[in-house]
This record gives sequence, structure tokens and C-alpha cells, in this order.
Amino acid sequence: LKLNSLSKPVLPYDVVLLDEAQDCNPAIADIVASQRCARILVGDKHQAIYGFLGAQDALREASSGTGACERASAFRRQLTRSFRFGCNVADVANFVLGAFKGEPRPVLGCGRHDGALLPVAGAG
Repeated sequence: LKLNSLSKPVLPYDVVLLDEAQDCNPAIADIVASQRCARILVGDKHQAIYGFLGAQDALREASSGTGACERASAFRRQLTRSFRFGCNVADVANFVLGAFKGEPRPVLGCGRHDGALLPVAGAG
């Protein structure tokens, strides 16, 4: 992969989609950055877990005008609805993300099941 990225390949596509862009390795980020086609980066900065392996946040670089979107305009869109969980889990996630990460945008839990919150042992 590293050797391929150093050759600056031109991929024969109209669009390149990079999923999990918050945990991108430098070789893949470089391949995406070198493309002249439209690029779509998808990810969640709060789910970045591979920094200890040298992963970089291509989303942050795109927002700052470097990395995978350095030569193009970047349009940022937030997905604030999740169909994986309901409102109870969303309430907990919003508390944690707001209190510990300073996230101002709440997520809406739109799943079919509200989710059950379990009591904490010894609390109250």
C-alpha cells in the first residue's frame, strides 16, 4: 500500500468515498488526496480509536484545507439521526459527548426501540 501511494496512482473513478476517515492511515489518505475526482469523506471524530497506530483524522484535515481535500472546496454535513438506537441511548450519548467532548450538536435516536437504562449499583 505504501509503495502504491508513493507512485501517486490515478484511480479511474468519478468519485472516491473514504469511510471511517477519522481513522485513516497516511498511505490511504495520500492516495485519496492525489485524486482529481470528487472525494467524499465519511466519519465521526468521536469514534477515532487508531491514533496510537499512526492513524490520522482525514476529516479534520479536510476541514482545515489540507490532506484529502486540499485542492477542492469542502462541504461539511453532520448526520444527527441514528436508526441504530432509540431516544434513551441518544440521551446518554448526548450527555457524555457534551460533558466530556464539548459536542454541541445532539444526536437523535430514531431506532425502533427506546432502549432500557439500567440502574447503577449503589447510586441512590
